[in-house]
Amino acid sequence: MVTKDYIKGLLYGVGSLILIGIQPIIINSRPAEIDIYLFAMMTVIYEAIIFLPLMLIERKRIKSMKNTNTDMLNEISSLLNGWEKK
Repeated sequence: MVTKDYIKGLLYGVGSLILIGIQPIIINSRPAEIDIYLFAMMTVIYEAIIFLPLMLIERKRIKSMKNTNTDMLNEISSLLNGWEKK
């Protein structure tokens, strides 16, 4: 079943794949003075800066919906709470 969350997840996934896909092009166009591994690390950090806040905002929204709506308790069993225990 296609829902709003499914489409949003699909768009985030496609966006991250596009950014990862153009990473080799960006790395090859770097100045020769910059180390290739340092430049690759910088591009990954920029991508994390873009997507980490989006993920945290979405997690907060789902968690607040879970706390206010008891019917969602069965639908959403985990938001990676307790992941370090496994």
